[in-house]
Amino acid sequence: MLIQKIPDTNIAAIMEVEKAAFIPPIRTTEATIKQRLGLGHTYLAAFDFDGTKPIGTIAFRNARFSPQDYEQFPRTFAKYAEDPNDDRGNAVFVYSLGVIPGYRNGLAAKKLIKAALAEAKHRGLHYAVGDARCPSFNGSKEWPEERFEKNEAIHRAITAHLDGGPFPQNETLYKDPVLGFYLKTFGFKPLWIIPDFWMGDEPCGNFMVIIYSEL
Repeated sequence: MLIQKIPDTNIAAIMEVEKAAFIPPIRTTEATIKQRLGLGHTYLAAFDFDGTKPIGTIAFRNARFSPQDYEQFPRTFAKYAEDPNDDRGNAVFVYSLGVIPGYRNGLAAKKLIKAALAEAKHRGLHYAVGDARCPSFNGSKEWPEERFEKNEAIHRAITAHLDGGPFPQNETLYKDPVLGFYLKTFGFKPLWIIPDFWMGDEPCGNFMVIIYSEL
């Protein structure tokens, strides 16, 4: 498996993964991808063993971040993923990790995340931040791109937190296949659950779990 930076001239590779990996409500348009690249964002792709077929992508940008400063953190995915790359930032904001069906054994995702974190360290950044989906909150069966059962324990814990209750325990968050992958495999810490972060992401209840790690 080959991990490569995608140049501005190969947006088709990104779109191939977008169309196959993401459910329609959160699929990114070609115009938005061009905008992100024009703002200095980086896209990496995992290619199949022959080096020609893109099977996964990940995107990221430099940004300013403090785990103590909730008020300054972006409140929407558009703000999180479409602000310019900040060369004075202290963190990497990672987003749009997608792997096409048939290659979701964890290997491509692990390699893409490791490559993004390695680039962040190379840039001298101090934090890695992710916007993690939690599709088992409502479950996701409507689209062929993903199939997740609803997890009642996760649904109750996050709903209670959004209504003013305590932050869910890690043991509960681990039960989501996507969020748990980040937390258990890479040691990311759950930090905030931001409501209405990505409107239209019904499986996740429109919220996003912000996770981070120190580099």
